[in-house]
Amino acid sequence: MALPALLQVLSQKMAYLTQRSAVLGENIANANTQGYKPKDLVDFSTALQQASSSGQGGVKVAVTHAGHIGGPGGADGPYKTRTEKDFYEIKPSGNAVILEQQMAQLSQTSTNYAATAGLYKKVAGLLKIAMARGSS
Repeated sequence: MALPALLQVLSQKMAYLTQRSAVLGENIANANTQGYKPKDLVDFSTALQQASSSGQGGVKVAVTHAGHIGGPGGADGPYKTRTEKDFYEIKPSGNAVILEQQMAQLSQTSTNYAATAGLYKKVAGLLKIAMARGSS
């Protein structure tokens, strides 16, 4: 894989993790909402495979309602959101959000983002070195 292609995949991964953080934040914010079911994103490898097999250069924004604002990041970003189906417990109000689980997933997402951003920085640095040596 060429370095610019690797940078593009890393950029897409960071956009995915940003949107996942927003979705998990919505779950946490709705922890006391009656009947709320937690959501998460389709895993990144599946989203990336679907984008590459459909002939798209990358993952495109999917707008499901005319009033939605599209764009990378946020809960209404380009990656598909799915409602969780396996619940550990459901409160009498019908809410299935478990704060500890959501916070653990948010922490893991944050750690993955930091690792991906670090890798992106290293690859970009290597690319700068290669370009500087090639121009002399």
